[in-house]
Amino acid sequence: MPSLCTSFTSILAVVPLCYANRRLTRCSATQLEHPVVFGAQITSVTATHVHPYSTSSTQNGAVPAANYTNLNFCNIKVTYTHPGYNDIIHVNVWLPSEWNGRFQGTGGGGWITGHTDQSLAPAIAQGYAAASTDGGHTESGDGMPETWALLSPGNVNHNLLQDFASVALNDMTVIGKAITTSYYGSAPTFSYWNGCSTGGR
Repeated sequence: MPSLCTSFTSILAVVPLCYANRRLTRCSATQLEHPVVFGAQITSVTATHVHPYSTSSTQNGAVPAANYTNLNFCNIKVTYTHPGYNDIIHVNVWLPSEWNGRFQGTGGGGWITGHTDQSLAPAIAQGYAAASTDGGHTESGDGMPETWALLSPGNVNHNLLQDFASVALNDMTVIGKAITTSYYGSAPTFSYWNGCSTGGR
């Protein structure tokens, strides 16, 4: 039996269908080249094809509140740690089926390093490959530092503060661009940053 990519005689029909078929196959943790992050150890990478997906987002920085429906994307989740830091950080990279060739890094606000749905849905709806990180602490509630930035009363968790301030955002960018390049077969032509307040520095 001929393969899906050879069963059509019209070139105009074959090319898009083959391209989509290969793209779906790439949404697999075993098919992607795992990112290398200096000073970090990747502990897990998962990949899930999500479609159709709908969500709502509140206003986040310059992005207005909106409803998003019928989103089609590959959701890559990367978990890693910095040995000796006693941290566990999660990065989500959403890769839309219709890519505009660009990458968008996203941030949160206040003490929240990043939002997932609220930041990534608007980005992929516009065709961006997009990434978000939790910075090693939860984004639930207001993310106030009392719940994660202290080892004990009066003793600051400097490692998590460094993750929040800059380390995790740099790692997210490295991971996001590497996965985007591996998935689509070419590097982003342009990269952007979209965040709010301190979490979106």
